[in-house]
Amino acid sequence: STLFPYTTLFRSIPSKDTVYIGEGVDISYYLYFQFPIRRWEIEEFPRVDKVLKREREIRPQEETVEVGGILYKRILVHGFKVFPARAGDLSIGQIKLSVSYASENRFVGLGGERSKTMRNDRIEIKVLPLPVENAPKDFTGLIGAHSFRLESYRSKYLVNSPIELKLSVEGPGALENFEAPIIYSHSNL
Repeated sequence: STLFPYTTLFRSIPSKDTVYIGEGVDISYYLYFQFPIRRWEIEEFPRVDKVLKREREIRPQEETVEVGGILYKRILVHGFKVFPARAGDLSIGQIKLSVSYASENRFVGLGGERSKTMRNDRIEIKVLPLPVENAPKDFTGLIGAHSFRLESYRSKYLVNSPIELKLSVEGPGALENFEAPIIYSHSNL
């Protein structure tokens, strides 16, 4: 999109364009500009159906980047992570962004404001099924590097007393879909 007299771009950038079921994809929405933007506002958020979506905290910081041989300032205006739940094509909708910038009346020397509504291109991601060959028996369904920690509050228990354990899992996967594993399978428990 172009804002007269300034060039401004609005782009959506996925971290990957091909993933496996349950693998996370970061989606970032950047506003690129050559002259100062007074303000921007998201009017419509993207539609994402039938996936786990985790919002990211956004701290807009300007950075200088080159696009097609032209220098721009850019800021991150929105971002989230999605975890596809089924194989096939995943389509992520557009954001409707309103951008305001300074305009100058050259005849009388007064400044004003102009605005433009912009949309990013739709994002298409190919989602592959999990490979079943050579899958370990204890595969949890989480994709990525995760750490598991099991804590016990006591080392000895009396008969008929509850056993309390705490399982902590950390990592980039879809922890919301993770089912805790069976820790003890003894017939007396």
